[in-house]
Amino acid sequence: MGDEYLDLLTWWKVNSSRFKIISQVARDIYSIPISTVPSASAFSTGGRVLDSFRSSLTPQTTEALICAQNWIQSKPLDDMTEEIDGAEEVDEEFINIGKKMEATFENLNNDSVV
Repeated sequence: MGDEYLDLLTWWKVNSSRFKIISQVARDIYSIPISTVPSASAFSTGGRVLDSFRSSLTPQTTEALICAQNWIQSKPLDDMTEEIDGAEEVDEEFINIGKKMEATFENLNNDSVV
């Protein structure tokens, strides 16, 4: 890999079929913008939640409303279900790999004893 520039998002996109869950995590992490502009707009959500009619809300209720709004605007539940199903597949793959490695080590140990 002599490239000085590696586009990680593209690499994970190309290899997403091999690493389904991890590629989604990588996409989420590597697609976070470096700019502070999105975080500034997140803080402006408070202005939309608090107005003259809602100014009597407790800080806990206000926080809950802002978090709920963020949660509602996040991924659909179907996507999360697919991720959970994918995690189970990954678990099975790791179990199978572990069994194969264990069998290989046993064979190596048996061969070295003889």
